[in-house]
Amino acid sequence: MEECNDPVEEEYYMVSETAFFQLLSVCRECNSRCVPINEFSRGTMISTSSVCALGHVYKWKSQNCHKRLPWGNLLVASTIMFSGNNTAKIVRLFDQMKLKGISERSARRLQTAYTSCAVICGPDKQVVLSGDGRCDSPGYSAKYGSYTPMDLNTKKILDIQLVQSNEVTGSTHMELEGLKRGLSLLMDTNHIEVSTLVTDIHVMINKNIKKLETRAKKKDTGDIRPLIKSIVNHTYWVAASSGEDQNVKIHKWTSISNHIINKHVHESDVFPQCIHGELEEQRAWLKQGFTSLYCIIMKMEIDSKLSQKQES
Repeated sequence: MEECNDPVEEEYYMVSETAFFQLLSVCRECNSRCVPINEFSRGTMISTSSVCALGHVYKWKSQNCHKRLPWGNLLVASTIMFSGNNTAKIVRLFDQMKLKGISERSARRLQTAYTSCAVICGPDKQVVLSGDGRCDSPGYSAKYGSYTPMDLNTKKILDIQLVQSNEVTGSTHMELEGLKRGLSLLMDTNHIEVSTLVTDIHVMINKNIKKLETRAKKKDTGDIRPLIKSIVNHTYWVAASSGEDQNVKIHKWTSISNHIINKHVHESDVFPQCIHGELEEQRAWLKQGFTSLYCIIMKMEIDSKLSQKQES
């Protein structure tokens, strides 16, 4: 056997508990008998400690980890999805065989956090996102609402968010909440870049877009037109990624005034720099000192309006 450091290329074997403890019952230092102790198990991984009569201690783990995540747990969750199998049936198979594995809940969590992202986006992690919401009944008495984002390039459904009306201020706010949760999952958890967002227009977003469109029609400020889509996407991202912290929302939102002039380090301890990484493509940046767009941004009543958006 040769040592392999790649968990994907490694081969895995099924070992019985009896053979496992026979292997660990001999001291590696003096070859005397020792007693292996199961310190803990984490899904498919087990960690043991063996102590012999002379006090030699040997600690052993059945597999490597990525930080605290055993590679075997991730591989089980991923191969279930890649092979087209049913998670619940595989978990029942493991239970019937008394084979240590992960729970159905853990498998779905790992699939959401890692596998789905790899299947959906591939290496570029960039999507053109469209989304819409549906409620269980028309009018203002709906109890549940679902929001479904889809990648327009691949025609794949990326997520489904279910929102209950008592989680927000009313049934009319469920669609916005579903959008924010979906964006948070894609952008913050899976680090997927949403290059374009096509969705229903919220009242605040619609009002701000109209301000930008009106300003862009003027002769001396037409340069802002190519940036309108980016500003709208930025607004959605601020609402989805800032949680309840109003101060974070303000600093993230006002950072757009630097970003549009190709300045990505900000004079802020709360949000000191953009998180998009290095931008390779050429963009139509504004020149520093272009104050028209900055004035529009600062006039959007960010304190009250963004607070209302988050509460909704």
